[in-house]
Amino acid sequence: METGGVQITGQVYHDRGKERREVSMGGMPQMNMGMELTLDGDPRFGLPAGHTGPEPKAAGRRPVRDAGGDATHANRSGTAQPAQMRTMIALVLVAFGALGGASGAWAQDLAGAKDHPMISRYPAAVIDRFAEEAFDEYTLLTGKVKGKTAASAVDLEGRVTKIRYWIAVGRSSLEVFRNYQEALTASGFETLYRCKNKTCGGRDFNLAAVPYTPEQGDAYKDQRYLAAHLTRSEGDVYVALYVNRAYGIGGVKKNRIYVQLTIVEVQPMEQGLVTVDAAAMRDGLKQEGHIAIYGILFETDSANVNDASRPALDEIATLLNTDSTLDLLVVGHTDDRGTLSYNLDLSRRRAQAVVELLELEYGIAASRLEGHGVGYLAPVASNDNEAGRALNRRVELVRRRRK
Repeated sequence: METGGVQITGQVYHDRGKERREVSMGGMPQMNMGMELTLDGDPRFGLPAGHTGPEPKAAGRRPVRDAGGDATHANRSGTAQPAQMRTMIALVLVAFGALGGASGAWAQDLAGAKDHPMISRYPAAVIDRFAEEAFDEYTLLTGKVKGKTAASAVDLEGRVTKIRYWIAVGRSSLEVFRNYQEALTASGFETLYRCKNKTCGGRDFNLAAVPYTPEQGDAYKDQRYLAAHLTRSEGDVYVALYVNRAYGIGGVKKNRIYVQLTIVEVQPMEQGLVTVDAAAMRDGLKQEGHIAIYGILFETDSANVNDASRPALDEIATLLNTDSTLDLLVVGHTDDRGTLSYNLDLSRRRAQAVVELLELEYGIAASRLEGHGVGYLAPVASNDNEAGRALNRRVELVRRRRK
């Protein structure tokens, strides 16, 4: 039925034993409809919190039943006059209300699932797969896949959150993908790799990027992928975004858009969990002549010492106060991101900042301490992955012969 050029169509169906409802509009002039994504929950993004989640349940509704008393699919259609966006949104809600007369609830997220606090969901999206690990490993694809081998990838360790959303028919993979891409870019994420369809590696990439499921398996003819990275002082964040259209499946799921969102929060070594005390420092200096201290943390690209470094500084001061014959070189080390000259200067300034804190706040004589920086000239691990770079970012204490 057409009235004023706008057709509103609703559908009630069952998915995994749950009733679902969808509404689509045809003949409507193109408009954004407020389809914007935000990255919330972290004050560094400078954006207001409050993501768009699933709609609330509709109370007091009864499911549609066929003559045999079994719940079944139902379709309802209505029409609306073209008007302003506010009116159109109201019409959608009215259409959903009409469907509510025949269905018991809105589509619901998987029990226990939730959005990641940094990234909001696409409007009206529903979570159907969810996993979260406080510490796990994840391989981030950053290049084309051929066979079972990626041209490049980053091995990560940290908090890993995996969320899969489905979005009702009527949105393209490009529209959904572009909303996420723009939100990530606006919030400071750097794009590491982006591809679509065959440029990703076709079916090989599809099999490597997401678990094989009826909704996403072999969906390589309409797939889009983005790997992104955000640098933060409290730990870097990596995002893998995979968007596909489920063209190869039948029934009500056919041509839905699926979003697989994986967020890895890398925390530098979880260095505050294990503190090297003064006794361990003394033993390390005696046996090796030097010891790495991972509990001294700095703001990104800065020589400002993080407040979380206090326990490690306390132990260094205890070491020096209990052995008046001990003099130390404080040596700063970095990973290999940036030029050598930049990292030499940064590591020197960081080492000097530690020396000044020990002198000014702990009363250690200046003659007993000396700060130096070597940049990335003395790595203890590979700089090709985040775990290795975290090991290379450190302060070392080196026993110095008294002058």
